[in-house]
Amino acid sequence: MYGHKNYVCLAATLIGLSFSAITMASLTPVSTPIKPLVTARNLSVEQQERLRDQIGQKIMLDFRYFCPHKNSCKQAQISLTDELKKVIRQTRAGGIILFSENVHSASQLLTLTHKIQTYAKEIGLPALFIGIDQEGGRVNRLPRETFETFAGNMAIGATYANHGVYYSSAVGRALSQQLSMLGINLNFAPSIDVNSNPNNPIINVRSFSDNPLIVSALGLSMLESMQNGGVMAALKHFPGHGDTTLDSHLGLPRVEHSLEQIQKVDLYPFQQLIKHAKPAMIMTAHIQYPQLDSTLFTTSSGHKTELPATLSDKILTGILRDQLAYTGVIISDAMDMRAISAELGPKEAIYKAFAAGIDIALMPVNIKSMEDLIVLNEIMSGLVSKADDSAGFASNILKSSQRINSLKRQYKIEQFAATPLEQHFKSLQAYGQLTSGINAHSSLAASLSQASVTLVRPSQSEFNDYKLKESQNLLVIMPDKLRCAAFLNAMAQKHSKVVVRCKSMLSDDLTDVRVAINERFILADISPDLALHETLGFENRLDLAKIDAISQRTSLQTLLDTQAEKAAIFVAMRSPHAISEMHQHFAVAIATYDYQVEPKTLSSPAINSLIDLLYAEQQATGILPVELATE
Repeated sequence: MYGHKNYVCLAATLIGLSFSAITMASLTPVSTPIKPLVTARNLSVEQQERLRDQIGQKIMLDFRYFCPHKNSCKQAQISLTDELKKVIRQTRAGGIILFSENVHSASQLLTLTHKIQTYAKEIGLPALFIGIDQEGGRVNRLPRETFETFAGNMAIGATYANHGVYYSSAVGRALSQQLSMLGINLNFAPSIDVNSNPNNPIINVRSFSDNPLIVSALGLSMLESMQNGGVMAALKHFPGHGDTTLDSHLGLPRVEHSLEQIQKVDLYPFQQLIKHAKPAMIMTAHIQYPQLDSTLFTTSSGHKTELPATLSDKILTGILRDQLAYTGVIISDAMDMRAISAELGPKEAIYKAFAAGIDIALMPVNIKSMEDLIVLNEIMSGLVSKADDSAGFASNILKSSQRINSLKRQYKIEQFAATPLEQHFKSLQAYGQLTSGINAHSSLAASLSQASVTLVRPSQSEFNDYKLKESQNLLVIMPDKLRCAAFLNAMAQKHSKVVVRCKSMLSDDLTDVRVAINERFILADISPDLALHETLGFENRLDLAKIDAISQRTSLQTLLDTQAEKAAIFVAMRSPHAISEMHQHFAVAIATYDYQVEPKTLSSPAINSLIDLLYAEQQATGILPVELATE
């Protein structure tokens, strides 16, 4: 009935043990026959509840919005309500992921995480993984006015030649300090994807470099710093998201690399970090790798296509577990992303992911209302039946339970709820966040921006001929009004006598803009197209049509073609690869890798460092971490 008799014992053990006992279950093969289990519909209520406990620990939920009814729900959830308690209680969820919508302030976030863990303890659940995407750079969830976000991975990559792993280690420590004091025990970082595609919309400057050796060195130091600080790290996105042109939030990307390239580039950082450290988690990518697994499956619409990594036993078990010898927890990327959700219904997707070797399904159902809880409960009931019907599936649940419980014990995450909330507030006050709003890591952020800003052309020795002077006015074109405001604010503080005209590429009509006499022209660019997670920091959230206009820069072409000012300056504020397209128009090309602005104070370490370089108040010490096609 169940295949090989050795696995029957695993299934029987899984259903018969409570969650607290599951980690002690033996994996030793059994030679004597075992009486077959009854089907799930004949299991006792107690047996089914025990199995639900195991499956619940394999679920990580989000509740960024929560409303009485699901349709058009945009009510941000910032507290633990009775409805959310019911969600946690009924699902026995093993973890929760938080987003910026869940964050109003440091004190509110600390209260939320403490109440979640306290409630889990009250109802007899193990402490929860509480995770967040706080990569530094583009992907941040904490309030920028309170917690420094840093310039990001590619900026760190630009410091590697002169500073080694100093900044990756320092940023890793800072991130762990920020998160741990807020009760967040898991960070979905670092991204160790190798940036092998200049037009990648989702990874781009989230990668340290296009060199897998540099990615490995910097990723390792950041991982170790975060985990030494008590915050679990989740490496992403296995087996590599660096050479895609499609955002997996929107569709299913495909990588056509050869086996040799996969081994030498995509897998190499994962191999090295697994070998030299102990990553708490590894996050899978919803990406097809035909050279790793060409197995076809039938989608919900009826067409056949290759299994993405998240659903591939060959990739997750055969490569990650067996070849790379990874023994930690494997977590999926969000299961509600269109790369998966457009191909399969949630029930089938979760079953396939668990069967392939996923330990934790991230966001299997987007929880926006109690209606979604009904759907999730139905899915979990189906998984109980699947576990009873399939010995292999039951075995996967057993092994996942052991890994999850072991990781929670290793990081002692239950201690957070054991400490009174008042004591946590004192620690936060001592850090300076509640009392004065002082950003404890602002000096590190400024230092990273200064060390990473890169003068691509001309050489530093030739730059004196192009540096700005106090007697010159400026025409500056920035991506939007917020970046304009930040540039004007910095200039007012640093060079108040200079007259600056700043135009927004997003909002202003640039058709008739011309460079005036005694004006130096600066164009700051954020190509290629922004991924959806990056649009939140812009006016009106940058509707997609306008993003396309930015990337094409059609409104600037006349200005560029007729530009008589030979000392024009191009600033790649996002991807340095934009310089490859624009270099013929400009005498000076600079990469900052960062365009972030804190809206309330209009502060921007990247813009400050840019201005200091333009006026030769500092030299550019950053070295391009990627190769550009500039000829």
